[in-house]
Amino acid sequence: MTQTGFPSQGSLIQNAQGHLLTVAFDTPVMEVVQCMSQMEVGCALVLEQGQLIGLVTEQDVMRAIARRTDLDSTPVSAFMTPPLITLNESEMGDLGAIWQKFQQSSVRYLPVINQQGQATGVIPVEKLQHALIEHLQVAIARNTAHSDRKDNEPQQVEEAFQQTEEQLRQIVENIEDIFLLKEVETGKLLYVNQLYEQVYQHSCEALYENPDSWMDLLHPEDRDRIQRKFERELQGEDFFDEEYRIVRPDGSIRWLWDRSFPIYNRAGQIYRYAVVSRDITERKHLELALKESEAKLNDVLNSAIASITSFRLFADCHIEYLHISAGTEAVHGYTPEEFKANPDLWRSRIPTEDREIISASYEKLFTERNVYREHRFYHKDGSLRWIACTLSSRRDEVADCWIVTAVDTDITERKQIEAALQEKEQFLRSIYETIEEGIFVIDVLENGDFRYAGLNPAHSRLTGLSTEDIQGKTPEQVLPPEDAASARRNYQSCVKAGATISYVEYMPFGGQDLWWLTRLTPLQDQHSRVYRIVGASTNITAFKQIENALRQSEERFRAVFEQAEIGIAVTFPPHFLLAQTNPALHKILGYSAAELMHLDCHQITHPEDIAIEQPFIQEMLAGRRQAYTLEKRYIHKNGYIVWANLTCSVVVNAAGQIQMAISMIEDITQRKIAETALRQSEAKFRRLTENIPGGIFRGVVHSDGSHLMTYVSPQFCEICELPTEAALQTSVLWSIVHPEDVPLLQDSISASIRDLQPFSTELRLLFPSGLVKWIQVNARPERQPSSDVIYDGVILDVTGRKRAEQEIWFQANLLNQVRNAVICTDLEGIII
Repeated sequence: MTQTGFPSQGSLIQNAQGHLLTVAFDTPVMEVVQCMSQMEVGCALVLEQGQLIGLVTEQDVMRAIARRTDLDSTPVSAFMTPPLITLNESEMGDLGAIWQKFQQSSVRYLPVINQQGQATGVIPVEKLQHALIEHLQVAIARNTAHSDRKDNEPQQVEEAFQQTEEQLRQIVENIEDIFLLKEVETGKLLYVNQLYEQVYQHSCEALYENPDSWMDLLHPEDRDRIQRKFERELQGEDFFDEEYRIVRPDGSIRWLWDRSFPIYNRAGQIYRYAVVSRDITERKHLELALKESEAKLNDVLNSAIASITSFRLFADCHIEYLHISAGTEAVHGYTPEEFKANPDLWRSRIPTEDREIISASYEKLFTERNVYREHRFYHKDGSLRWIACTLSSRRDEVADCWIVTAVDTDITERKQIEAALQEKEQFLRSIYETIEEGIFVIDVLENGDFRYAGLNPAHSRLTGLSTEDIQGKTPEQVLPPEDAASARRNYQSCVKAGATISYVEYMPFGGQDLWWLTRLTPLQDQHSRVYRIVGASTNITAFKQIENALRQSEERFRAVFEQAEIGIAVTFPPHFLLAQTNPALHKILGYSAAELMHLDCHQITHPEDIAIEQPFIQEMLAGRRQAYTLEKRYIHKNGYIVWANLTCSVVVNAAGQIQMAISMIEDITQRKIAETALRQSEAKFRRLTENIPGGIFRGVVHSDGSHLMTYVSPQFCEICELPTEAALQTSVLWSIVHPEDVPLLQDSISASIRDLQPFSTELRLLFPSGLVKWIQVNARPERQPSSDVIYDGVILDVTGRKRAEQEIWFQANLLNQVRNAVICTDLEGIII
């Protein structure tokens, strides 16, 4: 944006002579709140030794109050808005640069500093928006020649706007408000920007056809007032500067602020007017939140955290108040005087469903001295609160009654947390039942023995076992002797390690030879004793079959080797240098094939992980192990750490001598980052999801057929190659589904909704680059009381398996069709 006509600094910033509030970094939050209230400002600059170190706003104060912080002792530096974004005085002339800083940092206040780094003022985002609008008004007046004809169509006017100077275009784009241009005489709409559709959920085309159609969306309580204002504007008596509400087609309510200003023709007559409409819903919500926070602040200042009441309780359950503490207003909303003036007031605010709880507790007081109850209460503000009440009583023989003391505390927040935990438990249960990986739970007894506790449905489908078959039984009671001994050793290793272990095992079920990639995660009690193991097994039989097929055919091995999406390295004794590496490994580690040929595994392994891996290597060299799997760290060529899931196996000849070692390296750095974040959340959710490969998602299908994604895991985003924000948009997800597979997915979802049965399907994702991925989608529906259907599911990237299957099919088909075989050998007679 150009600098021409830019408003002066004095009109844009709040300066030290105006309403700029500066506080020391150790000033208590309460003192800052009082200063902000007295000066009527929305932020304060935090200084340390005269230098600006941070900014605190109304939102930060609300955050402190919501956390029930001790506002009298906590320094304001504990709640500063991160990060600190500032504007140099030298940048004040560039309106576009200032607006970009606001957009990039998502802040509402921008401190201005001089060359010495000292704060000289603050720019509120509202001030900048006002400046943009004023600048827009000047620009429109200067450029009216582009649309001066009365017979212009909306498209022609829009083209005229596009042909004006760059300054006008940038202003319209940057104000983030709805902008309209109308004729005074005819009321014809000449131009409206696309933001109108987003805010009103009403098309621009409909507004062009009927410029008054927006009034159909006015809130009933605001309709008469706004229509009168609008009529006064049409008559030229006044111009709009009003706040009002609209009810959008989806039922949501938005607050808007409209302001209109005149545009004069060359004769100095008003022949058009422009309207700037701003969505101020968030500001209105903030005003409401500030009012609520002021109430909470008064609670803190009064130290009123409980209601203490003493009353006489007679045999007919009639009560007479003796004392009511001031804290009752914080808990119930009513003052002690209001309760004493109306003895029936308290009982009248108890929901009908909970009155039996109250009566039963009074009955207990006649025989017991202490009673605890939880019930709901309609607060004076109309909200329904949960109250925890502890009652104690003593007999007054003279008055023939019981003297009862009741202590009431508001436990609404605790109840909300309990409800949230219950919802999370349901979410975990949905994952447990929906995931296609086999999950099993083992109880570890105090004597160190193991008992199976349960299996998820997927495990039952994979193995033919059920929870009833194995519950309470030892490994020896469920598995053949050799398999039971192997399983027991792995369980013991997990308990001894006290951490997650992974391994590949052979475990047949139902007469089938099956290979599994298994992870065991221990759960520890408060004394650090492992009391339970959660296992997750992935059927990798197909992978093992592919691995055997690759050994038989160098050509097929090379195809998989080059196209694999995980890193693969082949090493040969005695030095085990990285002789052959695939492109995926080059991408993971940053080295070329030529550079890796001169390195061994130790040279690219994190020093702390060498000792961990060395025992596995020694066991393989000694012939006691043919493969191992572990998570380890590699050092990228650029020096940073890459976490990987390493599966290493050896190929031996008939004499048992190692011919080569094959390492498969899967980059799990992003997963490790996600695991670190997940460890900070609820322990049961963390440990379960860490053992689930693939991408997890939760979606909602509304009764009107619309879709909404409410949660996607990082693995989901990685598979779909989308950032989280895009992956949560169903339109984006549907756009990458292969067109040929869209009907399949639609039919699967429709059938699942109709029958409320889980569905599992395989389909392709087609990316703009032309890359095609095969994924497996598994989901379980659950209908809600609102008729919405919630889906919890998992997607798995099966591209590698699909490609391998296609390659095997191709080779088999080729051999069946070729009648004469051609064998190529080198000069020594070795088949090449």
